[in-house]
Amino acid sequence: MKEKTIDFDLVADLYDVYVNSDLDLAFFLRETEGVSSPILELMAGTGRVSLPLLQRGRKLFCVDYSREMLVRLKEKAADFTENLETREADVRDLKLDGTFERILLPFHSLSEITDPSDQKNVLKSVRDALSKNGVFLLTLQNPKVRLKTADGLMRPMGKFSLPDRKKLILSYWNSYDPKRGIVTGMQFYEIYDSKNTMIEKRFLPIRFRPVFKDQIYDYLAELDYEVLSVFGDYSYSSFEEETSPFMIFKLGK
Repeated sequence: MKEKTIDFDLVADLYDVYVNSDLDLAFFLRETEGVSSPILELMAGTGRVSLPLLQRGRKLFCVDYSREMLVRLKEKAADFTENLETREADVRDLKLDGTFERILLPFHSLSEITDPSDQKNVLKSVRDALSKNGVFLLTLQNPKVRLKTADGLMRPMGKFSLPDRKKLILSYWNSYDPKRGIVTGMQFYEIYDSKNTMIEKRFLPIRFRPVFKDQIYDYLAELDYEVLSVFGDYSYSSFEEETSPFMIFKLGK
């Protein structure tokens, strides 16, 4: 397995505490409605998207390279084992049998693959795994908006409650290097007990490559994808390069 660009095993036990966004769930529920065959979810993590889909009767094949994240996904999905298959694998070396009517790459995770050739290889593997009339839902951050905060400044991410009256205080910084096209940074995890004494501190190095509009369109054209739709957010708004927070693609072959 290649080097992990972000080693979520280091914080898998805390991940669900601070990553609890639901901004995309209605979108994925709508876009998978009526799909009775297994849905391929790549870089699935602890199941932030997976669990709501399973609860609505979807069948999932979830892939992630973090063993600890998949452990937590399976724990949370214990009531849905008949509809869930997981695989610990790196999407950069994806080898799949068969094809899928629907493939998801949620939470803008393609950017966590920092080598452009690897990004393109992942997209090729996904196209190969897509059925003739299937749809690939590819979600990306819009670099024109996202990079405004990649300025090296320390920022708070929030305070979160933990069991036994403990709390987690999370902060981060990241910085964009335009010559390398890479964002690097660090997330800081401080855990305090009920007496407000810090009892643990962790660090998670961050590294990702934003995918700009021209680059993703070059990839898609070279790989012969059909662009069915592009949205600027999960409410199906039109994509505006200067202001939309996301680039959300519905792709066919």
